[in-house]
Amino acid sequence: MTVRHASAVLVLATLAGCSHPPAPLPPAPSGVRRLAVEKPVNRTQDDLIVYGPGILQRILKDDIVTVPDLLAEDLQKVLTRQGFRVAAPGTEDVPVLRTEIGRWEHYAASYNTVTVDVVASLVDPASGRELWRAARSGWVVPTYDAESRRDACLEASTAVAEALLEGWEPGAAPAR
Repeated sequence: MTVRHASAVLVLATLAGCSHPPAPLPPAPSGVRRLAVEKPVNRTQDDLIVYGPGILQRILKDDIVTVPDLLAEDLQKVLTRQGFRVAAPGTEDVPVLRTEIGRWEHYAASYNTVTVDVVASLVDPASGRELWRAARSGWVVPTYDAESRRDACLEASTAVAEALLEGWEPGAAPAR
């Protein structure tokens, strides 16, 4: 091992020791069995295009898939897999999961991480009251298997949805 290699290993080990895991998210809301998922709001000032068919279609914004599209779909998949009934957005008397993306940045050298700022909340549409809220900023989401920006977006979206909804379980049926 050369001195240069040893120095690089020492610097990386020091940086790894300085990083902190993200703060735990608040406990899942209770008593919810059915909810709607709104398409996440993109506040990044970037289109967050994941893929589209070709240059002309991108210019015309035809058949383009964005990070908010992916994240909405992944949130719905996770909720369904966990036993929730997912309603269409706008359904009355159903809590709504709202998400805002403040940052979505790829580590372009190798696509092995995406840094995300996200806020998610579950809102009662009748009262406007928040039933649950979680926020993470500077969240470094590993995407080790990614070989492109598209792969990194796909992996990060799935990881973000799973982490946000970890521990969520449908509430008990109301007594009759």
